[in-house]
Amino acid sequence: MLLYLVFYALRGIFEFKSCILTCFLKNRTRTDDFVLIPAWHPQFNTNLSRENKDKCSLFFYAVLRGDFLFTVKKIIIKTVNRKEFSMKYKDWLDVWFANYIEPSSKTKTCERYSEIIEKHLKVKLGEYELEELSPIVIQKYITELMQSGNLTTGKGLAANSVNGIITVIQNSLKLAYTLGELKEYTADKIRRPKTKEKEVSCFSLAEQKKIEQAVLSSKKRKFIGIVICLYSGLRIGELLALTWSDIDFTKGTLAVNKTCHDG
Repeated sequence: MLLYLVFYALRGIFEFKSCILTCFLKNRTRTDDFVLIPAWHPQFNTNLSRENKDKCSLFFYAVLRGDFLFTVKKIIIKTVNRKEFSMKYKDWLDVWFANYIEPSSKTKTCERYSEIIEKHLKVKLGEYELEELSPIVIQKYITELMQSGNLTTGKGLAANSVNGIITVIQNSLKLAYTLGELKEYTADKIRRPKTKEKEVSCFSLAEQKKIEQAVLSSKKRKFIGIVICLYSGLRIGELLALTWSDIDFTKGTLAVNKTCHDG
């Protein structure tokens, strides 16, 4: 009887086709604090350093077969902190921008986001792992921007500029959380700086008349766009995108339905 049990125990060690064992091999066992990975799982070799492997503990996996409970394989596992699997923020920004911003955003938006990412976020926060970007870490960075974030003068950035950077941080981390790259989204706890409304100065009626006269007396036909802007409030991009089909001479209307970035 003893030999019978030993035979089946040894046989069980090499039988990896057991549905229970196969299921275990294909799946990582997760908890809120750690990840368990079998020694022969592909991620064991790719994700764990030699130092971490040396700290592995032993776990015995059992398969119930008939009336006997056999220990079929000694499985080496490691309790791995989730941070070991967390992506660095600079790497996630590249993924986020290339796949979720660039394909669907306007050229101007892409240029602004790219500048924020390359000149600000990667420089100061790029080496942080996603899980390390706590509200206090980001808030300290925002304070630094307010005090000395201007890359040209070394002085503080304007509140509007800081809020633009915060928007990129929040949008990128929110998607990371949605896709499961981030355990918890906490960037909404950031306190934004208050913006001050700038006093708007505009041309007086007399000044506008002088501009009109200068434009109409000029031989440069392109100057007529200045008059169109004065009377319609068009932005430069909207003005440059106008075509003859946008003008209805019968109704006396101008359709503004597009914009362009380059002249």
